[in-house]
Amino acid sequence: GGGGGGGEEAPAALALPQGLETLSLRGNGLGCEGTAAVAAGLPPTLRAIDLSWNSVGAAGAEALAEALGRVGGVSHVLLAANNLKWDDALRIARGMRGGAKLDLRLNELGARRSRGDGEGTRGVLVRV
Repeated sequence: GGGGGGGEEAPAALALPQGLETLSLRGNGLGCEGTAAVAAGLPPTLRAIDLSWNSVGAAGAEALAEALGRVGGVSHVLLAANNLKWDDALRIARGMRGGAKLDLRLNELGARRSRGDGEGTRGVLVRV
């Protein structure tokens, strides 16, 4: 098709109610695109989000990190079982405020080179 712009189009934001404080979409098969749509629509009142078991992926993690930085007050993020890597986890953590909890259990985060332990990490609960 014609268009000429080389970049991908941003996903449409999912219409979420303003004033929403808690959102659980656990196990809904969102994938990268669905996660990005949810992230684009997060209201500033959000305090907790559960996107566990959704195959968030790297692109979804990037969109979520940007949204968390924009929203600013989210204190609990549950992302269990999303096949996230360390880079994805760090990107998301950087988008969160200090004191927030990030649940990364059941992700194949891989070995942390700084530790040199050579083992994948399957369970992590982080206070940012």
